[in-house]
Amino acid sequence: MPRCPNPKCNYPLVFLEARGKYKCPLCGKLYIQKEIDSGEFLKYNEQQKIKDKEMLKEEYKAKAKELKELKKAIKSMFKKDADKDELKAKAREYYSKNNYRILEWHDNWKETNRERFSLTKKKWNENNKVRIKQLETARRHKNLGLNHLNQRLNYLRKKQLKLADEILQNGSIDAAELKQAFISPT
Repeated sequence: MPRCPNPKCNYPLVFLEARGKYKCPLCGKLYIQKEIDSGEFLKYNEQQKIKDKEMLKEEYKAKAKELKELKKAIKSMFKKDADKDELKAKAREYYSKNNYRILEWHDNWKETNRERFSLTKKKWNENNKVRIKQLETARRHKNLGLNHLNQRLNYLRKKQLKLADEILQNGSIDAAELKQAFISPT
């Protein structure tokens, strides 16, 4: 039922068939039927558009959800654990065969995109500080025996040099004899 366009009363209008006009019982004003009907139609049309948009959004969400489920089902059909293992094996094989080519391409890309590479490397380092620390400690623990062995060899070499210097300074042995004395058997 149409209402009075006067903002003060906003009362339901009564249609007078003899005159073909609407009349407001509260304020007593007469309004042309065409104006009131067109205004009411515009309001109704706007409300319907809003309802239609909401319905379309709901339908779209429902269809998108169905589509996601369908995609997941299709992926699960074609991606099994065995297939993943086969794909990983193929990737490893390709990399082992084309290792030189891939590394060469990567180096070329790094040279042409130095700024981008350095920025991504900085971001990765900032985001993975904990992981980097863990890798460093693991590497240090892994190479602990090797580091100890290298330190021991360096210590023995220094000790050998000191001994050689003492012997040369005392002059008890010639340099040629000393050289033969310190040659290690292989």
